[in-house]
Amino acid sequence: MRWREDKGVLSIVLETSPFYAEMGGQVGDKGTLVSADLEIDVFDTVKVNDTALCRGKVKKGTANETTMGAVFMATVDNDRRNDIRKNHSATHLLQAALRQVLGTHVQQQGSFVSNELLRFDFSHFNAMTAEEIQKVEDIVNAKVMECLPVNTQVMGVDEAKASGAMALFGEKYGDEVRVVKMGCAGEEFSKELCGGLHVQNTGNIGLVKIISESSVSAGVRRIEAVSGRGALSLLRAGTQILTALREQLRCKDAEVLDRIQQTFSKTQSLEKSLQSVKLELATLAAAELLNGGINVMDVNLFVRELNMPEDKYKDLLDGVQNKLDTDSVAVIANKVNGNGSIAVMVGKNVQAKGIKAGDLVKDLAAACGGRGGGRPDRAQAGTKEVDKIAGAIANANNWIRAKLGA
Repeated sequence: MRWREDKGVLSIVLETSPFYAEMGGQVGDKGTLVSADLEIDVFDTVKVNDTALCRGKVKKGTANETTMGAVFMATVDNDRRNDIRKNHSATHLLQAALRQVLGTHVQQQGSFVSNELLRFDFSHFNAMTAEEIQKVEDIVNAKVMECLPVNTQVMGVDEAKASGAMALFGEKYGDEVRVVKMGCAGEEFSKELCGGLHVQNTGNIGLVKIISESSVSAGVRRIEAVSGRGALSLLRAGTQILTALREQLRCKDAEVLDRIQQTFSKTQSLEKSLQSVKLELATLAAAELLNGGINVMDVNLFVRELNMPEDKYKDLLDGVQNKLDTDSVAVIANKVNGNGSIAVMVGKNVQAKGIKAGDLVKDLAAACGGRGGGRPDRAQAGTKEVDKIAGAIANANNWIRAKLGA
């Protein structure tokens, strides 16, 4: 055994190791190393210069030359490893099914296999349809239920490629490679060059469920899926959600989707009704606000300064715009929590005279250290110099006169 320590993390090379090192997209093993005086938790196994390196932390005892020179019992987390096996074998089935459904242009562009999920990147230029995803999933699970035998064979790399075994494009292989076959001899459903861990037959996988399909880059798609216990957990979580919805909606499982759509439609209808009522109330409030303005060269000008919550102020502005006639201009300022806001609304006939809401609010706001803009009919600006707002908006009539050439 050789080892070194860095910031409490041990890097250990065993003379004989049962730990699989991270390789080809498959994560490394976890487990324990135990001797008479020392216990180490191995949290990862990586490959460095073709050497498997266990990375771990001391759980019991002290790591020194004496303790690390002892004989250790190495134990791999077998449940985790079995989950990795299932996901890795499922990845091989997935590639074969994708080529069957999408075409033989599908080539592996990368993969990640852990105990929790599998991720498979492949060449394809379009997003998969829901029907294509379902078909791929059905094919994979059909092969799982057929309990196809999984066999490995070491052979020359040229012989392996000549036999039709799939290889990762751009990958460098040695003179000898390991070929993983799924299916009876001569009728294999999948045949790939691979050095990873796999199940003994596809039935061990249990179930495969695709959870997402997305784009990685131009011409490369990604599928994420779960198998075995991961698929069971996913289905269990979905069942719990369905049960909760069924109980909440007081209906049968088959009726849940219709009930949700009905509820959503009712909610939308209520929201529209609420917005309509809010606008009516705001319009009534605006009617009082738009009273007693001044006439500036045939333009009805209303200048008001308020102190109200931001949400009510916004509703009021909607009401003002709804109520404002075509020959009027409204300048409404609001001060709340030390901040100020100036809103300007301009009727159509006044806009035709060259007076735009965006121009007016920009100049009024500048007089009180604010900035803003907007459309010709409605614009808004903010400022923190609230003590200058009253003087700024009071200049609106002079601005209009100047604009009209008075």
